[in-house]
Amino acid sequence: MMLSALRVATTLRQQRMPLEEIRAVLTTDDPDVVRRYLELHQERLEEWFCDQRRRLATVERSITP
Repeated sequence: MMLSALRVATTLRQQRMPLEEIRAVLTTDDPDVVRRYLELHQERLEEWFCDQRRRLATVERSITP
């Protein structure tokens, strides 16, 4: 099922994908371009999540014996 462009843009914005990349994803006819932008976005999300896990571990170490 295809999501509407508005739903796609909203989801990607909520995930803080840069606007110019969202625009590129929504305006290209090349599936390889879409795939590459989404892979890049996923890599950034994974890096962000790893960083958040490290920060949480630091908090846990600082407040537990």
